[in-house]
Amino acid sequence: MSSSNVDSTTTKEVNRDLKLESDEKLVKEEETVTVFDLANDIENSLKALQEKFEANEKEFLERCNNIEERLKQFDDKTAI
Repeated sequence: MSSSNVDSTTTKEVNRDLKLESDEKLVKEEETVTVFDLANDIENSLKALQEKFEANEKEFLERCNNIEERLKQFDDKTAI
């Protein structure tokens, strides 16, 4: 085996090992960030759901009040 062949093979192996180490560190960092991101995403989702619920509840109560008023008007018109 020539010296350049050995050097090339060794360089490839070293580069591969460094890439693997780098990927492992990246995965660990991403996992850590992902946990915090997930917690933030859950919190934001819960806030959005709460806001949507409150808006829907408000709209529902307004509709109920409108129906109640219409029924009173109808009763007033039909009362003789």
